[in-house]
Amino acid sequence: MTEFEEQFLKDKGVEFTPELVCEYSEYLAEYCSKYFLEWWNPNKFNWGFSEYLAAHCSEYFLKWWNPKKFNWCYSNFLAQYCSKYFLEWWNPKKFNWSFSKYLVLHCSEYFLKWWNPEKFNWSYSKYLAEYCSEYFLEWWNPEKFKWKYSVYLAAYCSEYFLKWWNPKKFNWCYSNFLAEYCSEYFLKWWNPKKFNWCYSKYLALHCSEYTQWKIDGYKLGKIRIENFSPDEIVKLRKEGFLKNGRKNEI
Repeated sequence: MTEFEEQFLKDKGVEFTPELVCEYSEYLAEYCSKYFLEWWNPNKFNWGFSEYLAAHCSEYFLKWWNPKKFNWCYSNFLAQYCSKYFLEWWNPKKFNWSFSKYLVLHCSEYFLKWWNPEKFNWSYSKYLAEYCSEYFLEWWNPEKFKWKYSVYLAAYCSEYFLKWWNPKKFNWCYSNFLAEYCSEYFLKWWNPKKFNWCYSKYLALHCSEYTQWKIDGYKLGKIRIENFSPDEIVKLRKEGFLKNGRKNEI
C-alpha cells in the first residue's frame, strides 16, 4: 500500500483491503486525480463510475480508456471533458444520443464525424444554430428544428436567412433579433402587425435606413410624430403620408 493510499483510507476511517479501490472508485477519481498513477488499477476500479474518470482524470485518458468497460450511459461526459480525444472514443452505436447537445457544445469541430439527423436530439437544435452555424446546410431541417428557438437562427445564421425564414413559424416575441441581426433583409421579414413594438429601439438602431417601419408604427399608434426627423417629415409630406396643417394625421 502506498503512502497516499494509507493516508486516504485513514481519512476515511477504514482499514485497507484491495477491494476498497472498487468501493471508493468515484472518490479516488474525483478527489485524488493528481495521484492517478498511484491508485489506478483497471481490474479493481468500479467501471460503473467511469464517468468520474472522464470528468476528473481526462489528462490520463489514454491510460484508463476502455470502450468495453466504460459506462456509455454517461457518454456525455466524454464529449464534455474528453473532446480532444474524440477520435479515440467516438462510437455512434454506443453514444447516448439523448445527450447529443454535448457533441454540439464541445465537439463541434468534429461535426462531420458525428452528425446523424436521425439520432440527434432535436430538442437541442438551438445549439446547432449557435455552435454549428458553419455547417448550417448540413443540418438544417425546418420540420425538426424547434421554432420556439428561432431567434438563434436570426442571431447566428443570418447569412442563411433566405434558407430558413418562415414568418408563420418564427417566434415574433423576440423580433428584435431580426432588426439587430437581419437588417439587410428588412424588406423580407417586416410585418408591423407581428413585430414586437416593445423593441422598437432596435429598429431605430439597426434599420434606420428604412422609413417604412416609422410610417407603419405611426399608423398603429406605436410611434409619435416626434420620432421623425425634420427631413423625414418634409419627405413624407411630399409623398403624401403627412398632411400639411394636421401634424398628427397620415
